[in-house]
Amino acid sequence: MIKKIFIISLLTMVSLYAQKNYKGAEYRTKEAYKYGRFETKLKSMEKDGTLSTLFTYFEQTSEDRFWNEIDVEILGRYSNEVQFNTILNSSAGNHVRHEWVDFNPADDYHEYAFEWTPDYVAWFIDNKEVYRQTGDFIKQLTRPQKIMMNVWLPAYTNWVGEFKEEHLPGFAYYDWVKYYSYKPGAGNSGTNNNFNFEWADEFNTFDENRWQKATHTWDGNNVNMTPENAVIKDGKLILCITDNNNLGYIDRKPPVIHSARQQNGKVFMRFSEEVDRASAELKENYIIPGVTINSVTLLPDSKRVLLDVTGLRKDVVYTIIIRNIKDLFGNFDTKSGRVEVENQLPFPIKIDVGGSGNSEFLPDQYFDNSKEYGYYDGTKAMASGTLEIANTDLDHIYRSETYYLPNYIVRVPKGKYNIKLMFAESYFTEKGKRIFDVLINHKLIYDNLDIFEKVGKNAAFDIDVKDFQVDTNYIEIQFASEIENTVLNGIIIEEANPSSVEEASILPSEFQLYQNFPNPFNGETVINYYLPDQDNLNFFVYDLLGREVYYHEIGDVNAGSHSVKWNAINKFGGKVSSGVYFYSIKGNNISAVQKLMLLN
Repeated sequence: MIKKIFIISLLTMVSLYAQKNYKGAEYRTKEAYKYGRFETKLKSMEKDGTLSTLFTYFEQTSEDRFWNEIDVEILGRYSNEVQFNTILNSSAGNHVRHEWVDFNPADDYHEYAFEWTPDYVAWFIDNKEVYRQTGDFIKQLTRPQKIMMNVWLPAYTNWVGEFKEEHLPGFAYYDWVKYYSYKPGAGNSGTNNNFNFEWADEFNTFDENRWQKATHTWDGNNVNMTPENAVIKDGKLILCITDNNNLGYIDRKPPVIHSARQQNGKVFMRFSEEVDRASAELKENYIIPGVTINSVTLLPDSKRVLLDVTGLRKDVVYTIIIRNIKDLFGNFDTKSGRVEVENQLPFPIKIDVGGSGNSEFLPDQYFDNSKEYGYYDGTKAMASGTLEIANTDLDHIYRSETYYLPNYIVRVPKGKYNIKLMFAESYFTEKGKRIFDVLINHKLIYDNLDIFEKVGKNAAFDIDVKDFQVDTNYIEIQFASEIENTVLNGIIIEEANPSSVEEASILPSEFQLYQNFPNPFNGETVINYYLPDQDNLNFFVYDLLGREVYYHEIGDVNAGSHSVKWNAINKFGGKVSSGVYFYSIKGNNISAVQKLMLLN
């Protein structure tokens, strides 16, 4: 099957340095490595059209053009997905996996790793193996490869989404990188202790003996890589995407409204970047003409807000105006945006995936904030209008498909649903050629689906999911490939028990103590937390020996998002020396601890 070219993360690394409108960044080792375990701790960039990566790559030469590449790629358009690739420029092709996760990679740091051996490539998230590739194609990964990290703007919007210049700048943060050599039977780390720790970089300084900052670009990339956008600061490697005039880790643009939508009588809004809590939770900083704003809650990712309002009509498109809301660099301005109408689809919801629909089935469409359903990525295909599909009377639905499909989203209220997923194999003629997993809202529904093995070619195969509980405001059907690509032909969603539909909650259900900001800090730091129920709280700071350094009685606190500040003084009012400390918030029913670093 013909591969989509945009799945390939990096084209040949030729210095095609024609001037482009934006600048990105790439960090790469000078040395190449054959086999090993490669790790990083990363907080990715969350902006449509962007890509944050850890990968290894064979630096091709005029004598040896054989492509070898292994990837961890995080698309800024997704809040719950990581992509894994192995790439070879041979008949082995590209092997792509969308791995669905229960966190937003841009909200906090997570550990990503992969092990490369002669027999397998295995990927890990937070020290747990989540996916493994084996087979003859793995044996073609024989070239020594450099360790690389980059941020860039792929030109393929159907893959990464549409980038908007108003969302610049963008930053991806790397806490450290580690390399382990492959020592089968003689190692002390990794799977079966087959790996030996060799080195780590904590990014306290730029190690010019180990690393290079790239200065190239390639076809299909809308940025020029520039050294100025690879910044070492506060123990982090920060890779930046900027315009051509504002390079490095700096932001001179105020936050803008990324999206705003009616949701269960409230307004759910997302900013283009993290914003300051104090200004973001002032209801006076929001105006919706004709609507009263009662309260504002900044959600834990510091990008999304929930507005509790009165007077909102579901059939009216409103304009929302923000003013004096600061980003983390102190920028603010008056901006406006459109509040999309909440337009619930009538049940049963029937979608002709890949097709144009009819009086019974809705047509397929691209998903965005204004839509009630659709796909983010994929390629449509249509079989002959006379092709007969076995096992069904709905031949026209199974003739159309979308393949290379990572997910499909349908907005629904909270409740229970019966979900039918409709498949047909119209391309492959033997089993084992297309195998993929099916998930709904992160729950595995079908492991290793091989449509041909089940029913053969040009025959309907359905997965029926009964009484599926939806606790969000959408059903997200997710696909993860094992062999080749994924495919879907149709969707039918029915209410399992219409009376059970309730209002969705988008707030955490448990106490959350978040990482202080900034960290490391000098002078003052802010600690945000979310309290699910009213409680009497106290704030503590301890040194590495567990001795109490500072104590503050917060008092009775209502449920919701709050913050506490620490200005680096001890409980006697004296200045605290530089170092690593632990902070804790304790109540009658909750307790949590986090680590911070003070730099005087």
